[in-house]
Amino acid sequence: MSADSLERAFRDERGPVLATITRRLDGNLALAEDVVQDAFVAAAVEWDRGGVPERPGAWLTTTAWRKALDRLRHEKVAAEYAPQLVHDDVGYDEFDFDASSLEDDQLRMLFTCCHPALPPEALHIQQQRIHPPMATKNLQPDPPVGHGSDRHFRPQHERRPRHRDERQ
Repeated sequence: MSADSLERAFRDERGPVLATITRRLDGNLALAEDVVQDAFVAAAVEWDRGGVPERPGAWLTTTAWRKALDRLRHEKVAAEYAPQLVHDDVGYDEFDFDASSLEDDQLRMLFTCCHPALPPEALHIQQQRIHPPMATKNLQPDPPVGHGSDRHFRPQHERRPRHRDERQ
């Protein structure tokens, strides 16, 4: 696939694909624009692997429609489970955060993110947001262990020779 074919498809097919998807989504232009953009991203990947299809507009329309259905399904499931996430079975209401020694907002947020009703994937994402990984520049490498491997870390004047002649 060349960039020209993707540019040509964007120039020629974007308008008709966007109109079709907007009509199918009952006028939800924001969602239609998002899924059409996602379809072009998928086209850049897929067309590079397998070549440009015979009817790029049809491919883009189908891909955008499937992405829209996926997003609508996701929103429907999220709406169904949202009340369960709000409902608090653990009993945090019994604990008075204001009167406690927990004055740190990050600690409160950590407790909230570790709620047992959240799926493990969401827990991991939230924890990464709160406690981002340490920067590699702050990490010092562990000194190697083994036979004489610390020799390279000593200043030159402290190093012993590699081979000593015991006879002299």
